[in-house]
Amino acid sequence: MKQFSDIEKEIIQTICEGHKVMANLVCLYLDNETVQISHANGHNSLTLYIDNKKYSDNAISERAFEITEKIVIIINLLKYLEENSLITYFIPSHGRAVVGNFTKTTELYTYYQEHKTEFTGWWYTDEQTQKYLLDHTDYIIHPTEDLKTHLKNKYKTKDEKRHTQTLWATWIAIAASLALGIYGVYQNNTNKTQEIKIDEKQKTEIINALSKQDEKKLPLTAPQPQFF
Repeated sequence: MKQFSDIEKEIIQTICEGHKVMANLVCLYLDNETVQISHANGHNSLTLYIDNKKYSDNAISERAFEITEKIVIIINLLKYLEENSLITYFIPSHGRAVVGNFTKTTELYTYYQEHKTEFTGWWYTDEQTQKYLLDHTDYIIHPTEDLKTHLKNKYKTKDEKRHTQTLWATWIAIAASLALGIYGVYQNNTNKTQEIKIDEKQKTEIINALSKQDEKKLPLTAPQPQFF
């Protein structure tokens, strides 16, 4: 399984949190904007409506490109997940919607409906990703157990997880070996210290014995007082 970017991880987490339609994912990256999706009269279209008050003319095109780029990331990810049997789609019981306006929050949707003249429409021009999005707009995206498990494992594959477990086992074994080695060195040092003490004791006894022999040969004299 491929490595996922931060944006892709956010999308996967959103999918795994519950049943989501395509528009829910697109709305992740909207602020004041509205996405209008239409299947009316045999003509499918997708339009971005961007707030004139928030963006200047040049900034509107830049913002539209930014949203388009995010939509492309979403579509490419969904294609990958579908091809690898990590998600499935199904039509809700109420069927397909003909026209839908989608915003990030209900409040923004209400605001858009009451202030449509304050928004500039921007046609979505990437036909390849637009077709996929329109075909799956109101389909419910269902995550498989494999995808949920992958999320739970923090995006590690089974091989990566097994490798991590092996590494942990190796480090534990190394730590245990080091602990035993250090304990062995400590024990050896302790024994050596004891041996040194025994040698010193014997040495002291020999010196004392020699001193006593010397004392027998030399007269005992008291130390003479000194006057200053």
